[in-house]
Amino acid sequence: MNHKTITPTKFPLQKELIDLLNQLLPLHSVYVINVQKEKKQQELFLSSKCTSPQKLVIYTLLIITHKPISKRLGDFMDDVFNKMQHRCKIYTIMYTLSNAKKQLDFGDNFLNQAVFQTPCIYKHDDALLKFKNFSVLFHPKVYKIILDTWEARMDRAEYLLSIIDNIEPKERCYI
Repeated sequence: MNHKTITPTKFPLQKELIDLLNQLLPLHSVYVINVQKEKKQQELFLSSKCTSPQKLVIYTLLIITHKPISKRLGDFMDDVFNKMQHRCKIYTIMYTLSNAKKQLDFGDNFLNQAVFQTPCIYKHDDALLKFKNFSVLFHPKVYKIILDTWEARMDRAEYLLSIIDNIEPKERCYI
């Protein structure tokens, strides 16, 4: 079952990029963390004088695959850049689907926000949807819970020490 999601905005070179990623990877889903458009100006002086502006799109993507990729991440990103004829550069954060599920189940804040708050430009199925209602773990809240627990323990320990201090040991007389 192959579902492409509808995103509120279309990104430059989106279709070409997704088609290429589908050829290179056992793709599950792709999320856009950042997109930046640059215009490079090139001037040639040896032949007829002309200027040709070239657009470059730079993506930061979260990519979730069904299986781990076989090449190094840097080599993969260079490969995409070359196959997109230097018009699209990507920086990727990669997870396998099984690892993403595990991390979301453990409460991974980054992954939770990346999957559910960034535009999804491709997804194979809704396997991650069940994690959508998990609340994001805010560290100050966790700290407060731990602090409250330890303050209660320290209060009990203080109470026990005050009771022990009030008990006078019996003195024995040795003749």
